[in-house]
Amino acid sequence: MIPTPGLHKANIFNMPVGKYFKANSEEIYLLYSPLADKTLLVRPHELRLMESNLTNALPIPEYLSEALKDLLEYERINGYVCPSRKLNELTKLTILPTYDCNFSCSYCYAQEGRSTKILKKEDAKATIDFFIDPKRLAGRKIFLSVLGGGEPFMAWDICKHVISYARQRANKYNFTLGIGLTTNGSIINKEIIKILQENDVKASVSFEILPHVQNTQREQYKNVCTTIDTLCESGISVTFKSIITPNNVNLLDEMVVEMSTRFPAVKSLKLQPVEDSSMFSNSEELKLFFNQFSDSFFNALKKAEALGLDLYCPTYSNMNYIMEHFCGGEMCLTPEGSISICHRISSPQEKHYKEFVYGHVYNQKMDFDEESFNNLIAHDMHHDEKCLNCFSKWHCGGGCLATAYTYDDDRINEICTFTREFMAKTLLFRLDKFYIQNFRKSLEQIIDEMKDNLDSMYSFYEYCFHKEENFSEGIFKKKIQFEIKARSLNTMEPINYLLNFYEFGVYMQITDIFPAAWENERNCFERLTSKEGVFVNMKKLSVTSLIIFIREFLPLNQNAAMVISGSYEPLEDKKDISRKLKLYKKIFNSMLKNCKLKIIDVLELNAFIILSNESSTNEEKLIKDYYCFKNFKPD
Repeated sequence: MIPTPGLHKANIFNMPVGKYFKANSEEIYLLYSPLADKTLLVRPHELRLMESNLTNALPIPEYLSEALKDLLEYERINGYVCPSRKLNELTKLTILPTYDCNFSCSYCYAQEGRSTKILKKEDAKATIDFFIDPKRLAGRKIFLSVLGGGEPFMAWDICKHVISYARQRANKYNFTLGIGLTTNGSIINKEIIKILQENDVKASVSFEILPHVQNTQREQYKNVCTTIDTLCESGISVTFKSIITPNNVNLLDEMVVEMSTRFPAVKSLKLQPVEDSSMFSNSEELKLFFNQFSDSFFNALKKAEALGLDLYCPTYSNMNYIMEHFCGGEMCLTPEGSISICHRISSPQEKHYKEFVYGHVYNQKMDFDEESFNNLIAHDMHHDEKCLNCFSKWHCGGGCLATAYTYDDDRINEICTFTREFMAKTLLFRLDKFYIQNFRKSLEQIIDEMKDNLDSMYSFYEYCFHKEENFSEGIFKKKIQFEIKARSLNTMEPINYLLNFYEFGVYMQITDIFPAAWENERNCFERLTSKEGVFVNMKKLSVTSLIIFIREFLPLNQNAAMVISGSYEPLEDKKDISRKLKLYKKIFNSMLKNCKLKIIDVLELNAFIILSNESSTNEEKLIKDYYCFKNFKPD
């Protein structure tokens, strides 16, 4: 990947995306400015130009200058910066009425904390009084979430009290209160319907949609269908929340179609990748699952949009927001009367319970440990060094705290990789829609147009930027290396070649190409370019080298010069130019006019120099510089 520290410092991030379009991964880059909410596709040389402009103020074409200006204008129209993370300014309250549940879902994050413990009404009242208090909170827009723990309707009396009392207090103090309740859909009656209607409660039903999956993962398909039908017929807003496991990860299309057909009143579906670490025996299994989920999600998303459905998952919807912290912090009241930072860890029977609790209700009064809260809330996009140059930090907020405690480092790395890949796909998905709507061209068509005509004119190997190395001493300023992916002509064995550009002086690039297997050999600089015993297409390899120079160096500096020298074969007369140099010259001569290049011969040193017709460098100076290089060349 091309290093762009200047762009990163300005919160502009690059991602190689060629692999999504049947091209070399680093042939096309996606530039993304999260704070400006702007996305741009660029070629490698354009990316280098923008980096050089930002870091060294080098002039660049006007179209790139305008694009860079747009990427630097940090004005988000949609989304928000994560609200203040002070205890007295939290705007979301989660209440768990009970740990009890009538289901036994194998993957449930709360299964370790199961018990018949029920929240006390006086603890609920004290917490709601603290939360909905004009003296505590100046703002008036807040949210109450009623969750498990267990199944909330297993403790209906306390559930009813929480909903009704919160609504009453919000109305009294003129707060705008949203109320959401998550249920497994197994319990319903007239009183439940009445309370939900009167208090404008939005219901989220945990439901796998497909009968065989529901009965395998949750049970009671028919019973849950009855509840959903009753809720919809009563005018209550319903969202489905489906847990995605290896059992149904490839069935997302089916789920969308079934939802549209069987439950036409339900328009929103949240897909939640399973959070049970025991379901995957190693990080490779988790990686495979994430790859399957990513592919299935975007296929299902197209279908959902065509059917008028809102399909989302947390990683997808988070792209709409700028946030420094994953959830902004949570005030979660447990059946114990304790306050946890997260509803996923809320029972004394769970491993990290004590670490997640930062408060309690004592004698109908709230008692908080602010130091514990501050330590917990500090898990954000700034807490880990690996987040520094990651674009997704602005949307994942450093990741979920509970997940960080649940998974080991290898699996956390897979989650981070999935997050980046998924968010990159989200950007491409949205960019594709933009081009189709505005230009009637797909993103794939735009990508094809971005490729210059060198692709069709010349046959060359895939290549990618490999690494760059600066030198503080010696005759070279730096080495810029590319990896060329060739194949053997006799065995079709893949062979990686390395093309080095050694920067000598201001603009001269001394080239050296050799198989990657020789990289650390002392005499690799002197080697021939064909691997012993294995033959490659030398013309294609040579053309690839020249095209790399044209694409990656000339756009940055029109005075750049590429030196081609030819090694002598054993017993070859060194008084004449080498056979290899003659071959190079024959190959390149046919390309010069089309590529607007010219050759300067330095045949007495068995070399020639390639440069642009537009170069303003004096040819005599180039030859003199090369003589200077040869005189100082080490043994």
